[in-house]
Amino acid sequence: MATKRDSMSGDLCKKKGGRWCACFDPDKELQQIHFRITGDTEIVEMMGLKGAEMSEIASKITKRNEWIDLTGNDMRINIFFVPSRLTSNVIVINETVQVEVHVPATKEHIAYRITGRIKKLLHGYQVGGRKYYFQGQLGDLGTMPGFVCVGSRYGYYATI
Repeated sequence: MATKRDSMSGDLCKKKGGRWCACFDPDKELQQIHFRITGDTEIVEMMGLKGAEMSEIASKITKRNEWIDLTGNDMRINIFFVPSRLTSNVIVINETVQVEVHVPATKEHIAYRITGRIKKLLHGYQVGGRKYYFQGQLGDLGTMPGFVCVGSRYGYYATI
C-alpha cells in the first residue's frame, strides 16, 4: 500500500523532471547503457560483428546474465544490475551495473581490450540524471569451458 510519503516522493521526481531528483528506472538505464555499447564501432569490430545487422549485435550484447549457451567462437557481453548495497547512511544506496565480456580462451586479449573500451564509454556516462563511475574490475569470472570472462562494475549512489 502506497503511503503519503511514497506519493510525495513520486510527485517530487515528476516535478523535478529528473534534473535534481532522478528516479530509479532500471529498464531505461539498461537500455541507454546497452545502446551506448552496441553503437560503438570499436567494440562491434573487436567482436567480429562489423557489418552485422543490429539484431545480431543485440543478441551478442545482452541485458542479462546468460552465458551457458556459448559455443565455438561466440563472444558475448552481458550487462545487468547486481543487488543494491546499503551504505552507512541509511538514506543512500549504491546501484551497480556489472558488465561481463565472454570470449574464447584463445582470444583472451580481446576480452581485456573490450573491457578497457567499455570503461572509456561508461565512466562518467550520465543516465537519467546520474553519472556512472567505474567501481573496479572483477578479474577472471566463471564461464563455459574453453572461454574466458572478464568483468567490471559501474555505479552511482542514490538517495532512497
